[in-house]
Amino acid sequence: MNRKIILSEILVKAVRSSGKGGQHVNKVSTRIELYFQPGMSDGLSESEKALIEQNLAAKISSDGILRITCDQSRSQARNKEIAIAKLMALLEDALREKKQRKKTRIPEGAKRRRLEEKAKRAKLKSERRNPEW
Repeated sequence: MNRKIILSEILVKAVRSSGKGGQHVNKVSTRIELYFQPGMSDGLSESEKALIEQNLAAKISSDGILRITCDQSRSQARNKEIAIAKLMALLEDALREKKQRKKTRIPEGAKRRRLEEKAKRAKLKSERRNPEW
C-alpha cells in the first residue's frame, strides 16, 4: 500500500455540516467527504484490491467508491485530517490478516460446576416454597 499515491487519488469535498451552531453552521462548509476508489487505485496491488473489496464490501458503493465523512470539529482542516486518518486506518485494517478462530470445548469441570450450582439453586428455591401449596 503506497500512502502517497493513495492520498493523491482521494477526492476531497467540503460541504455544510448539520446540527447545532446557529448562523456559523449555515455559512461555513466544515464537513469533509472523502471519496476513494480502491478498485482503480495505483497505490494498491491486485491482491490488496481484492482483500479490500472483500473486507469492506459493506462500505463500498455499487459504483466501487468508498466514502468517508467527518464533521467532528468546527475546523475544515481538522476534519480533513481526521477523515484521512479514518480512511488509512480502514484500509490498513482491511489488509490485516484475520486470525483463524480455534474451536474449543467447555471443560468437564466447568460443566460439572454449572450443574452443581443449578441443583443448589433449585434446592434453595424448593425449600422456600410453602408445603401446603
